[in-house]
Amino acid sequence: MSEQIRIAQVSIEDTLDVVNQVPEFDISKPHLSDDYQARMENKDPVAFVGYLDEKPAGFIIAYDKYGDGSWYCWRAGVIPNFRRKGIHSALMSEFEKTAKQKEYRMVKIVTRNNRREMLSYLVNNDWCFIEMFPRETIEDSRMLLVKQL
Repeated sequence: MSEQIRIAQVSIEDTLDVVNQVPEFDISKPHLSDDYQARMENKDPVAFVGYLDEKPAGFIIAYDKYGDGSWYCWRAGVIPNFRRKGIHSALMSEFEKTAKQKEYRMVKIVTRNNRREMLSYLVNNDWCFIEMFPRETIEDSRMLLVKQL
C-alpha cells in the first residue's frame, strides 16, 4: 500500500504542533501562536500542513512580507521521521499554486547556507539567488531566493 500525501490549509495554531517537532526551528523553546500572529497581522497569512497517511508531517507558513507583489515562504519544515517521502515538494507545490491563485507575481524564501537539502531543492526547482545576508559563520549565512510565477 502506498502512502498518501494530503495538503490542507489550516490555522496558524494548527501548524505549531508540527513546527515544534522540526529540530531546525529550535524545539527547546515552544513557538507561540501570538508571536506568529503578530508578525503576519494584515499581511495575507496562510498556513499549510502536509499529512502522510493522515499524520501531520510537515508545514509551510507564508505571508505578504514585502508588499511588492511577492508572497514569502516564512517557515517550512518536515518532521524528521517523514522526510524523503515527498511532503516538502507537495507543500511547496501547494504554496506556489496558492500564490498564483492570489495573483502574486513571484514567491520568495530565505534559507541558510547550511540547509543543503533545501538549497538543492530550490535550485532544482527554478528558484534564483538574489541576495546574501552574511552572519558570523558562512554556514549560518542566509540567502534570499525568488521564483517567478
